[in-house]
Amino acid sequence: HGAHIGTVLTHSLGGGTGSGLGSRLAVELRDEYPRVPLFTLSVLPITAGENPVQCFNALLALATLQEVADGILLYENDRLMALAS
Repeated sequence: HGAHIGTVLTHSLGGGTGSGLGSRLAVELRDEYPRVPLFTLSVLPITAGENPVQCFNALLALATLQEVADGILLYENDRLMALAS
């Protein structure tokens, strides 16, 4: 067996690592496995976050993911926080 049947990438979109490295990883996976399904579970940044460029990071990451991913499932961090409390 050993066949690659698909990838689900889980990452956040607000910080540099999740948005930048996560997007880059998605691009690399698409290049390496062009015919294999690629899905992302992406968490949007919190509305009142401390990073002033988090919305810009999310925008750039989503633009890249839109090009390379077969599906993007977005979670709102604010709603996840509300469910947890």
